[in-house]
This record gives sequence, C-alpha cells and structure tokens, in this order.
Amino acid sequence: MTLHRLSTAVELLRTNGRYRRYALARLTSTTGTTVAPLGLAFAVIQSGGGPAALGFVLMGGLLVFLAVTPVAGVVADRLPRLSVIVACQLVCGVSQFVAPGQGLVTSAIGVGLACGSITSLLFPPGRVGLLSCVTPIPEALLLVSMASNAPLPVLAGAAVLTGAAGTLQLIAWTSHLQEVIPAEQLSRIVATNAMIGTLLVPVAYSVAGPLADLVGVRAVLAECAAIVLGGAAAAACVREVRHVNARVG
Repeated sequence: MTLHRLSTAVELLRTNGRYRRYALARLTSTTGTTVAPLGLAFAVIQSGGGPAALGFVLMGGLLVFLAVTPVAGVVADRLPRLSVIVACQLVCGVSQFVAPGQGLVTSAIGVGLACGSITSLLFPPGRVGLLSCVTPIPEALLLVSMASNAPLPVLAGAAVLTGAAGTLQLIAWTSHLQEVIPAEQLSRIVATNAMIGTLLVPVAYSVAGPLADLVGVRAVLAECAAIVLGGAAAAACVREVRHVNARVG
C-alpha cells in the first residue's frame, strides 16, 4: 500500500504538467515563506530594534492577515482559484523579496516540512483529532531547547520535528476539511478556520516583545512552551476532538 501511494504520486508528477507546476511553485513559495521571518528579524535588529520592535512588526503583518482572510475566502469561492493563487503569490513574492536570510534552525524547520509531507504521503494519518493534540509537542520542545540554550544539534533536531509535525497536522486537517465540507463552501470555511486560529497571535506578538525586554528572552520562551503544551492538553481532554477521524483510502 505504501509503495502504491508513492508510485501514484510519482506518476502524477510525471504525467500531469499542471500538478507538477503547482508542486514546484508550492515548494518555492514555502521555502521563501520559511526563510522570510529570519530575514525580517535581522533587518529589525540591524536597524536598532529589539524584541519589542520585532513583535510589533510581526503583529502588523498578522493584523493584515486577519483583515484580508475573511474576504479572501469569499473571493476564492467566487473567482477562479488559480487566478487568486497566482495573484496572492505575486504579492507575497514582491513583499518578501527584500527579506533574504538563512540559519540553522530555519533550515531545519524546512527539512522537517519536507519530511512531514513525505510521511503524510506514505502514511496518511487516520486519527486527525489525536494527531492535532500531539503535534504541538515538538514545538514546545524547540522552545524549551532555545530557552535552555541547548546545543545546536539539539536545536536542529527539535526544529526538524517541529516542521514535520506542523506539516502533518496541516495536511491532515486540511484534507479532513476537504472531505467533510462541500466544494462551493470550502474556501470560506478554510479562511474562517485560519482566521480563528490566528486571532490571538497579534496579541501574543505585541506582548512577547516588551515582556522579553522586561524578564528576558529565555523566560518568555519557557512560558511560550508551557502555553503550547497547555493548549495541546486542553484539546486532548475533549473526547470529540480526540476521535475526529479521516477517511483513509
């Protein structure tokens, strides 16, 4: 079964030009999106800003995301989705063109993204709810590693696990939505889901920077790890969440 899924995916890449172009474009877009925050952080630091300044810059970007997302869902349901995707990627490409950079942790997360995608292809998860409860654990591990000034190999390993877990959760949840939501409503539901999941992030950015200046970066990282684990534990306590299953074929 695993070999069949792999051969099917390879055959699709070989024979379907549209899918192949989309896969390559998605890979390029994800690479840029993964690297851009690091470039942004260096740009803010080099301009004399600290944690608070970086937090407010990131908060501004997320406020725009929250404002645009509900409209984007409606637009994607009413206009050709390919045109919407191309337009959005062009805007993202222009905005991120000035934010190059690279680093070990960011690169490791990118490796994890690839590993998570391959794992989802070969072994599609059936327990979507349970997966969503456990995939935040690597992120908490990464935060604890950063807070404790762990060696670089430990940070890199935690970052790979974080990227892989995040990708697994994203693919499983998005696939589940596609299974249970009618196609004509899918974009609006996905947009609403993304908006709700991001509502508190601008608040966190606005608080994290000043708090890091007040109590130290490592203390804030440790607190963030505790929040991540607390959220995962709260979700796991809900039986209906744990028992959300995918239709694995």
